[in-house]
Amino acid sequence: FGCQSNTKQECLDRGLFGAPQNMWATIKNIKPRRTALFLYDFSNQRLMGLYQASEPPAFNAVPEAWASRRVASASKALSPYPSQVQFRTVQVLPNLNVHEYNRAIGQNTKLKHSIVLSHSQVKAIVAAMQAKK
Repeated sequence: FGCQSNTKQECLDRGLFGAPQNMWATIKNIKPRRTALFLYDFSNQRLMGLYQASEPPAFNAVPEAWASRRVASASKALSPYPSQVQFRTVQVLPNLNVHEYNRAIGQNTKLKHSIVLSHSQVKAIVAAMQAKK
């Protein structure tokens, strides 16, 4: 999941990650207590983790979430990030910067990253975070 400096605290306070409506087909496949989740802060280019879904994903479960990000014409009944999942912290690990993240997953920084990571990529990210302890 991703955030900006002005949405990160709300994610953490609510224990809620959200994505745009067009991501629902992907987000709905997250399995509680089985899918590893991370939060990427686009403002400071840091990956945070390790999180897990605590409940099954829900579409627009918290419509008031990220209300300050709504565009003036958007519906007040729909969060700007309605593809939502409640999460819990599994382990607080050191953040990875964008270069460390790319090195861990073996990806060039110029490529667009997928929101879905393979099992081996998750293991590599966690190992890179643990190595910074």
